[in-house]
Amino acid sequence: DLVRRASAVAFVDNTLAVIRDAIATSIEHVSSPDWLARVAAEVPAPFETLVKQLGVAPIPERAELMGVYCTGVTAALIDRDLLRQKRDLLGTMQRLDATAEPERYAQVQRDLVRVEAERRALRDE
Repeated sequence: DLVRRASAVAFVDNTLAVIRDAIATSIEHVSSPDWLARVAAEVPAPFETLVKQLGVAPIPERAELMGVYCTGVTAALIDRDLLRQKRDLLGTMQRLDATAEPERYAQVQRDLVRVEAERRALRDE
C-alpha cells in the first residue's frame, strides 16, 4: 500500500517523476525479484542507468532494520506530498469567498480534514 501511495506522489524534478511513473506501471510486480529490471525497462533509455543506480545505492541501515528504514523513507515521502496538498488547499481556501461559494469552500474544508487525517494515520503506521 505504501509503494502504491508513493507512486502517486508529485515530484518537482522531472527525472524523478519519470522514474515514479515507471514504478507505478510496474507496481503489481513489486515483490518480484526482477522488479528493478522491470522498472528500468519501463523508462526511456536515458533514464535506465539512473534507475539501476538508485536500485543499488547503499542503504545506511543494518540489514535487520531494512524494512523499518524503507517504510520510514516511503512514509516520509508520502507525508511531504500530503503537506504540499495541505499547503495548496489552504491557499485555495484563502482565495475563496465562503459566502459567495459556500459549497466549494466546504469541499476544500473536507479535503483539508481528509489530508490531515491521512497524515495522522500515516504517522501512526
